[in-house]
Amino acid sequence: MITKEQQEKLKQPINDIFLKKNAYDKFGDGTYVSTDVYVRAMNEVFGPTNWGYKVISKEDHGDFVLVHLALQVNGSYIREEFGIAKKDKKDNSSAFNAALSYALKKSIARLGMFPNLEENWNQPLFAEVKRPISKEELKEKVDDLKQAYNIQTKEEFVRFAQIWDNTIKEYSDLNPEKFLALYDFVKENEHLFENFKA
Repeated sequence: MITKEQQEKLKQPINDIFLKKNAYDKFGDGTYVSTDVYVRAMNEVFGPTNWGYKVISKEDHGDFVLVHLALQVNGSYIREEFGIAKKDKKDNSSAFNAALSYALKKSIARLGMFPNLEENWNQPLFAEVKRPISKEELKEKVDDLKQAYNIQTKEEFVRFAQIWDNTIKEYSDLNPEKFLALYDFVKENEHLFENFKA
């Protein structure tokens, strides 16, 4: 249970000097606050012995790790959050630390702390994690497009792809990621390709 006094403290805006620029945030305004500032603020609002957290689970999913965390305030667990981070090839422990930090910051932010901070906590959880497609799956999708639109040559495929992206000049410009993006675009916008005749 959070007291009225603590709620009022949570609503106080953070001093601008603690805001940092995040060059990787393409969704929000690019500002963030480091984890140690969140910890310092929680200590001031609740006292260092009246809050904490428990790690419910730590999962390794190959390319990324996932941490499930429960935030404790005034003796009660009041919120659960997840944190995700890409794995480091040399040191997986840093990925777990990053995922833990993200989950902790997000759980604290959900209490209403730092209302003037515009960190984006609503990004899709697995937005940056993509499963690599196999060569067989890729060939299957490419063949599907070729058959559906009677595409016989690489030159014809380039003309077809240019309906989606006119910067494509050569067949070699279509790497696996672009092939997949083209395939998804065609499936969602088939009307744009109805008049294509190879």
